[in-house]
Amino acid sequence: MTQFCLSFQNFRLHQRKAHTSEAGINNSLADVTRMTWKRIGLQGITTQDFKTTYLSLSGYEAVLAWFEDIDVNLKTVLNYTKNFMQFMKYINIDMDLLLVSNDQREYNRLTCLQVHISNMRSGLDSGVFELHKRQMNSKPMPPTPTEVKWVLAVAKADFYKGMDELRKKDDSGPILTKTRIAFINRYITAYLCLGQGIHVGEAENMYSSEFQAAYNGEWMLSDRGEPHIVVHVANHKTNVTQDCRIALNPYWTDNFDLYFRYLCTIIFRLKNPTHPYFFTQSDGHHFRKVSDWIKKLQKQYKVPKITSSTARCSWVERRPEAHRE
Repeated sequence: MTQFCLSFQNFRLHQRKAHTSEAGINNSLADVTRMTWKRIGLQGITTQDFKTTYLSLSGYEAVLAWFEDIDVNLKTVLNYTKNFMQFMKYINIDMDLLLVSNDQREYNRLTCLQVHISNMRSGLDSGVFELHKRQMNSKPMPPTPTEVKWVLAVAKADFYKGMDELRKKDDSGPILTKTRIAFINRYITAYLCLGQGIHVGEAENMYSSEFQAAYNGEWMLSDRGEPHIVVHVANHKTNVTQDCRIALNPYWTDNFDLYFRYLCTIIFRLKNPTHPYFFTQSDGHHFRKVSDWIKKLQKQYKVPKITSSTARCSWVERRPEAHRE
């Protein structure tokens, strides 16, 4: 096994011990691989016999120049540099190489190289910050919450009709059509993503048990004195850094309970009794196309397409004057 392959595999194990996600590890190692072979290739060195001595400041500068020639995004270049610096730091502590005792001179050289690349990384950091600032200054204001929720207003009458049909159903009555079920699904999730500004993944991954816990728990009062329940969604993409709480007033609590009791419990659970998710499709499977279905709802009612990310920007930007319904 070559020196690079050995350190590469050891670096993977090193990151796993730090509880880095597999996706994060794979992305990091992919960046390291591309940058390593490109930098030594630009120096005319064969990739068959990699050695740490092939890592040089001139090689790194050649890669930066190559990135600039093909117009690679500055933030991407910064990410490549960050991941490669982590790998270089690991090489100096790799127990199989043990450069600190086996090759003190190479150890010191790599340490100095890290300082030089770290200095250049600071320049990339500043460049990314300036680029972000220019982009934010030139970025148009997001639509108002009223514009974001326009599809909810246009489709409101049909939603009322669908929920009234649900209220009149019983366990033995005829079920709704797939089209009507899909519409109710789309409208409720559009309310969460466009009407409250939550991420689509939070709507997709809400558990029935999470709604039930909130529904059977204590009601709270908003700043305006309105009673509501709060649904805590634990399993979503950003759950490590962000806490998802969905507030439902009495009207929406009733709609969610009706959806849960009739659609989830009576219809879908008969087809797939094991799934834990709140939002399901007419075949009883997990409802995982929220962003696509919101677009279809907007297309159906011929209103401008507004994504959930744009909706979040709108709610954050105008939170002081925005009042959620």
